Amino acid sequence: MNINYFKDELSEEEALSTEADAREEGVPPEQCFRTVRETMEELAYRTAVTYSDNDTPSLFYQTNLKGISCYEVGSRDDRVVKLPLSG
Repeated sequence: MNINYFKDELSEEEALSTEADAREEGVPPEQCFRTVRETMEELAYRTAVTYSDNDTPSLFYQTNLKGISCYEVGSRDDRVVKLPLSG
């Protein structure tokens, strides 16, 4: 999977149409959640989007006060999981 990271807090629509501040490619799907969480925490990224191998957007991540919210692209209110900040 490929991951786009953004230093600003963006809406899903903005993140899908904005050039990423950083991109990580070839992340195994089973490591994606951990990779996103660790990278967002370490480098203070506010938003991230994961893409499947055929470059279809799949998951949207956003940092908030309680951790990192994650949901499927296009489902906005249907939260998949909340990833607590490590620490």
